[in-house]
Amino acid sequence: MDLDPHEKNSCSLPDDWLPKCFKVATKNDTHLTGFVSNEEELQEVLESHSRAFSTTFAKWCGDKNKKARANRKRRLLWKSEDFPGNIPIIINNRSIYTCQYGKKYTKSKESLDPGKKKRNRRSIKVDCPAKLAVRHITRYDTFKVTEKVSRIDKETTMSLLDEHITKGDVSGCPTIHMKLPLPGAHENHNVSMKNEFVRNVHPAVRIQFEESMAQPRVKTPLIPYFIGVDCGTGSVRAALVSSNGIVVNTDVEPITVWNPKEDYYEQSSEEIWKACCKVIKAVCAGVSTDEIHGVGFDATCSLVVLDADFQPVSVAESGENEKNIIMWMDHRAKTQTDLINKTKHSVLSFVGGTMSVEMQPPKLLWLKENLSEERWKKAAHFFDLSDFLTWKASGSLTRSLCTLVCKWTFQADRENKLNWDDSFWNEIGLAELTEDNHSKIGSLVQLPGQLIGEGLTKESAEAIGLKEGTAVATSLIDAHAGGVGMLGADVTDNELPCEKQPITQRLALILGTSSCHMAVSEGPLLVPGVWGPYYSAMVPGLWLNEGGQSITGKLIDHMIETHPAHQELIKMAETKGKSIYNCMVDLLGKIVKENALKDAAYLTNDIHIWPDHHGNRSPLADPSLKGMISGLGLGTSLQNLAVLYIATIQALAFGTKHILETMSAAKHSINTLFACGGLSKNPLFLQIHADVMGMPIALPQEKESVLIGSAILGACAAGYYENMQDAMETMSHVGGVVRPNKKLSEYYKKKYQVFRSMVGHQLEYRKIMNS
Repeated sequence: MDLDPHEKNSCSLPDDWLPKCFKVATKNDTHLTGFVSNEEELQEVLESHSRAFSTTFAKWCGDKNKKARANRKRRLLWKSEDFPGNIPIIINNRSIYTCQYGKKYTKSKESLDPGKKKRNRRSIKVDCPAKLAVRHITRYDTFKVTEKVSRIDKETTMSLLDEHITKGDVSGCPTIHMKLPLPGAHENHNVSMKNEFVRNVHPAVRIQFEESMAQPRVKTPLIPYFIGVDCGTGSVRAALVSSNGIVVNTDVEPITVWNPKEDYYEQSSEEIWKACCKVIKAVCAGVSTDEIHGVGFDATCSLVVLDADFQPVSVAESGENEKNIIMWMDHRAKTQTDLINKTKHSVLSFVGGTMSVEMQPPKLLWLKENLSEERWKKAAHFFDLSDFLTWKASGSLTRSLCTLVCKWTFQADRENKLNWDDSFWNEIGLAELTEDNHSKIGSLVQLPGQLIGEGLTKESAEAIGLKEGTAVATSLIDAHAGGVGMLGADVTDNELPCEKQPITQRLALILGTSSCHMAVSEGPLLVPGVWGPYYSAMVPGLWLNEGGQSITGKLIDHMIETHPAHQELIKMAETKGKSIYNCMVDLLGKIVKENALKDAAYLTNDIHIWPDHHGNRSPLADPSLKGMISGLGLGTSLQNLAVLYIATIQALAFGTKHILETMSAAKHSINTLFACGGLSKNPLFLQIHADVMGMPIALPQEKESVLIGSAILGACAAGYYENMQDAMETMSHVGGVVRPNKKLSEYYKKKYQVFRSMVGHQLEYRKIMNS
């Protein structure tokens, strides 16, 4: 029977027909549009669509002339259906599928001879107008512009992108756009939302069809999902990630940072947990809890203090209980750090040779020496922030081997001998932390990615909207999660030197407020400023190591915000509808053209910067070092700011080169860099690092590598992958490569020589002044 017109025009959908891999963009009475990530997901959607409406589609128009298309000049676009107008794309292939159903009819024809009867014409098939469209598209997110940008700026950006594509030094993110017809799009045949078709078919065929439809349907298995949660310096983020590493949904919630005075930074653990609950609920909206199998957490290395009842204990001099976290970047414990380093205890060899003020023992000693006796005795539990989050989720006091080794001096070796060295705590005056089997700092320890406790408790499950017992993974430090989200990626067909080579030749750069450098080695990498080597279950038989630079992103912002031309730059950005960083690139291009230079790098021939304004984490491990600038003039113009901007990025790249050289001296060879984090979205930052290091930089297909790393933890805790290495290879993918400009190598060798000399000068000046 025919559909009622009101039913035919309805855009309501049958239950459970649309796979979760399909990201809906628009929906109306006749069509549904959206995206999938790969061919496997495309076929899943096509099959589900066919089953839901009992319709069959066949390819009518496809990429028939592949040779002609290959020779055709690529066409970069700004605007296309369901794509915003500020991200450039290329449509690589387009296919149109037509409905196979139609209706035959006969039409009588009047005879011109009055004496003759009417005769019927032969049956004519009337086509159904419903069409299903599939477009394979590559998008270039790194060349994104603001929505209000001018046409001229768009043309400039597009020309730059076209040049990079021609050189082969940029890769885009592939995606597939689909336009699916709903019953309202069909005509000339009967289709209903109830999967009923009326066609003239043989009775025997009809009986078979009806019997088949009466059989229970086997639902297409859905891809399992995992949640990654990242607690950063100023926000909590979460992502819903599929088992093949596709980010389905993300959300972010800001958190408060109190800065009562210089070098003091504090937060609230209760506020952070509420933010975690909020973002997890947001990313899981509309997804069945049966499909979510695991949760992984990572966080900054901040210190959380709780009492015996697990209530907050204030770390603030002012005494507010909500302020119960000393943040990772808090440097209040400088005196305590010096005292600990003077002991020259053997455990220091596993934290870069000297204790950093950003680690937990100096902070704990500061608390003992500066809190009231009552408050210090009240403190019964000390957590790294990521371990606090897994406790809130699971109720288990189990700590991560990652956090304890890297920030607390816990010991681990190839035989999996795990232990605290009580002589260290006794020597620095914190013997009470060894009491009751180290209950205050952790007596239960697990490798990252293992199931912690019995999964989500009833209370936490209700708070975050998931099922009780959902797997919770032992956590990671945020930088380590970034390493897990990138280092194991399959690099096939990207022409990288690390292809088919040991993973030890890769280095992950996690680029944010500070920069962390993650690498694995065949043995403990006991070199200055490289923290926390520990035997790793992530890559069996290898050791995971972390180095880094303090306040990387913050330094760039500081250099811009303290310059006299800062306000002028902001006005320019508002006028052009661009970010201040894109405006800086424009300014550099203008200066290069005016001075007939081959590259913007040469603008800093006389400007040299030592970037340790907040001390050196690696490889010198000296928090007392300061920043230096050589070559300043009286300039206050925007052009002067642009030159300082590129000089700052070069200095940070030289800092990374210094770390790599130190690792190389310890016989650790690196040939490929992997980058993620906020600064990895800055093309100039990446290009300078590639040029200075003389190495390619691989970029992840999914930009949120830290969240991918946390989701990998959840997948392993749920038992979906046999081990962390399998999960890394499956859930992390290369999305682009930045290749070095070899022509700048000699120039950067000279500048690096100046860079290394500057720290020697600073130490010499200090020696003179202290003599």
